[in-house]
Formats: sequence, structure tokens, C-alpha cells
Amino acid sequence: MQRQQETEKRQQEPQEQYHPYSDKRQLLVCAATNKAISVILIRYFALVMKQRQQQDWRPPNVVLVGDESKLLDEVESSHSVLSSDDIHRLRFCHVYRFKTRIMLELSEMALFIKKGKLSSEAVDRARALQAEIVARLVGLPEEHKALLERLCRGLEDACSGTTSTTTKEEDVEKLIADAQSMIRALPPDAVRLDLMKSADVIFCTLCSAGSKILQWVGGRDDDSDASTTDLIVDEAAAATEPALYIPIFQCKPSRMMLVGDPKQLPSTVLSPRAKRFGLDRSVQERLMFGGGDGARWKYQMLSVQYRMHPEISQFPSRRFYGNQLGDGECVRLRRNMAPLMQGQPYCFLQVNGQEKEGVGGSTYNLEEADAVVRLIQQLERVYDHKRWKSPDRLRIISFYQAQVTLIRRCLKETGLEGVVVSTVDSAQGCEADLVIISFVKGGRAGFLNDNRRINVALTRARHQLICVGNVSQFPAMYNADTLKDLARDASFRGAVSTTMATAQSSAITLLQQGNQADANKSLVTV
Repeated sequence: MQRQQETEKRQQEPQEQYHPYSDKRQLLVCAATNKAISVILIRYFALVMKQRQQQDWRPPNVVLVGDESKLLDEVESSHSVLSSDDIHRLRFCHVYRFKTRIMLELSEMALFIKKGKLSSEAVDRARALQAEIVARLVGLPEEHKALLERLCRGLEDACSGTTSTTTKEEDVEKLIADAQSMIRALPPDAVRLDLMKSADVIFCTLCSAGSKILQWVGGRDDDSDASTTDLIVDEAAAATEPALYIPIFQCKPSRMMLVGDPKQLPSTVLSPRAKRFGLDRSVQERLMFGGGDGARWKYQMLSVQYRMHPEISQFPSRRFYGNQLGDGECVRLRRNMAPLMQGQPYCFLQVNGQEKEGVGGSTYNLEEADAVVRLIQQLERVYDHKRWKSPDRLRIISFYQAQVTLIRRCLKETGLEGVVVSTVDSAQGCEADLVIISFVKGGRAGFLNDNRRINVALTRARHQLICVGNVSQFPAMYNADTLKDLARDASFRGAVSTTMATAQSSAITLLQQGNQADANKSLVTV
């Protein structure tokens, strides 16, 4: 009752013109890494844009906080998910670059006029820019809004070419200059405050949630109302407990949802002492499986996966999830789109390679790198479109940094640079149509005895997963039960191929012709 009376009292009080957001619900979406935020941002934006044809549809105000280059590194390669217009719109979401983006748009409009290239496209972009500014800067003075409207109408008149009401191009240039002066004069902090307060959804990493700008939407004092009402943490099982507390104490949300998979990689904690105190155990894992007091919270397992072809998900579901992970209808009815290995969605390429140790202690395998390069050469011949190397279509992953370095060098030597090659740890949270895994090891298990790391590697592919390694040696590995099971499963399902096991391609030849000392120097761990 008291809370209701306080709410009614606030509604009766006059609201400040610049901050009409007191009853606004706001969602904060966080993750431990920039890459995880990039992935979820792109997927969210694609889903939202699909609804634009619905009646009374209003695009949500999305704000991105953090390092623009790191957060948007996946955007340019997301053409299969987002249109060019969507990608252009997404770049306006960055809170620190909003004014800069507007100034660039206005400069491009002026350039169109000077080059005599004024068209309906320029008018559409002007209208889109006007909508973006008005929606995000709610406290913008009315005279500024009127100036933007005159600019759009001037562009429309100049483009239409009517004789009675045509605005001269020099008049439009004057309006653009006035708009630039108006935007330039806006106080940066006032703009950022308005962007944050008008946002429906805010995306940032857990650490970025501690920035000063998030204090503007969070209630730091007991008597202040926090605008951020809800918090979702993606990849929560890969976040340390202190990192998770940053958005909680900074923004004080009333509700929180943790989304993650404790069966996959946790956060990287190197300190043995920190591990003894439980820092390597996430809040999500502790709540799900019990903490020091043994208490467990109820949780909801998402038991249907919509990414992997059923042939790919079969082994992870049985080995890691007790056959509780089912396949969604969209993947069960999906046509086979595997481009290599005779169209097998899941296969294991037997390579009789020899593992070697690089300068930094990391391990590499020349024969496996060669097999990977020849697979990519085949793929280049199969695909005829220019985006076949984009990260959402193709990824190469390995458990060892030295192997990642070697494969990158082999691809460059054969003119195939641009393909994404990364460690398994870096690939967590990502996915692609085709994923190639280089296991490297055939003797000691090393990293391969970590079930969570193997689980991540085997669950990145949508249409085809090709495992490259000496699978015949897996059963002899010590303390590697999952690898032994993987080898038995692949053999039982007839998924092991030896087609490319003995031949040698130009990649290894080029490396062997070069300076071997220089080659070894490049195979160091990071």
C-alpha cells in the first residue's frame, strides 16, 4: 500500500523535461566477454528486425556500452543474419559514438549534394536519422526537432524536382550545416545520459557494468529509483562471482536471470589459492549444484537444441547431458547442407600425424594442419559466393595455440587468409555452418582430458562438423575416457574416414622449404 501511494505521488508531481523515464522498465544484458555480447546483440537485433512488418511496431532503443571495436567485431561478418541497413542501424547503438555517427551521416549527405548524387536514398537516410535522434534524445529541444524536420523536407523537395516548392541545393547545404552545429553543441554528458535513460535494452560486459555511465541508470542510494529493473547474464557459467556482482551492486536490478551451461568452460582462474577458495566456480554452478551450505536452487534446463544437425548433437547429448538434450523440429527437418566429406554432417578424418612441441610449450601437428588446409581448398572450390569465409559460415578451432598459429600460417601461404582460426576457449559462445576441429594430440591427452573443453568444441557446428586427428590412438590415451568414448562412437557410426590421411599438400611443402627455425619461432603460445 505504501509503495502504491508513493507511486501515485510521483505521478502527480511535475516531471522534469529532460528525464521522463521514472516508470520505465529497462533491461540490462551482460556477459563475461566482448565476443559473447557481440553474438547475443546480433541475434537479438536480427530477431527484433524480423518484426518490423507488424502493425504498431516500434524499434526498441538499444544501447551498447564498452569498446566499440571489440564489441562490434562480429557485426561486419554478420551479413547472413543482418541486412546492410540493420548493420548500419546497429552502429548507432554505441553510447560513446552516437554523436560521431550523426556527424558522419550529415557529412555524407552534404557530400551527396556536392557530387550531384542526391536521390531518394539520401532522403530515406535523413528520415531514418531523424527518427533515431528523436527517439533516443527525448529531451531534445523542440527547435532542434523542427530543424531536423526542415532538413528532411528540404531534401525531399530537392529530390522531387518540383518547380513551385523546390528547395535549392545550397539551402539544403545550409540546413545540413545548421544541423551539424546543433549536434556539435549538445553537451556530451547530457547526450549520453539521455541515451542511457531512454534505452529499452543495454548491452555491456560484466566489467563495463562498473563504468560511470551505468551509474546514471542504476540506483546507488537507498532512496533513489533504479531505472534498470531487470538483469540477464549470458554465459553466466563462464563468469567469476566477483564479476557477476558488478552489475548487481551498480544497477540494483529487481530481477536477475542467469543463462549458461556449467557443462562447458568456466572462467579462467590461474591462481591455485583462488581456486582453493572457490573463485573458479561460478554463481550459476553454485546455485544449481549447491554451495558451501549444500542448498540448491531450482533451475530450468533448456532441453531442446536448435543449432546442430542431429548427427552432430548425438554424441554430446549422450556423453555430457545424459540423453536429455533433444533436437528441435527446425534441425530435424533441415535439409542436409554439409559441403564436404561426401555430405556427412559428422565425420572424423583419421590423420597419422605426429605432435611436436613449440617454443612456448604449446603443441602443434603439421600433418593435421595440412589436412585442414586441403579441406579449405576443397571448400573454396565448392562455394561460389564471396562470403564463404565469414565466421558464421566457417570456423577452424584447435585445443592448442601453436596449432592455431600454424594453421593460420599454412592458410596464408596457400592464399586462403581470412578464415577464422581460434582456440576452443575463444570459440565458446560462437557457432558456424561448418566447423573443423584439429585435435593435435595422439599420445598424452593434455587439454583433451577436460570434458568441458571437448563439449564446447563438439557443439559449435550447425550443418557439418569435421574432426581431424589420430583417432586410432585415442583408445590408448591415459585418463581420457571421453576421447575413448568419442573414438568408439565414431567407429560404431561409420563416421571415421581415411581418405586424406596420407597425402601431403603444398602447405607443408612451403613450410619445409622455408627456414625451419623461423617456422618453430612462430609456434609459440600466447
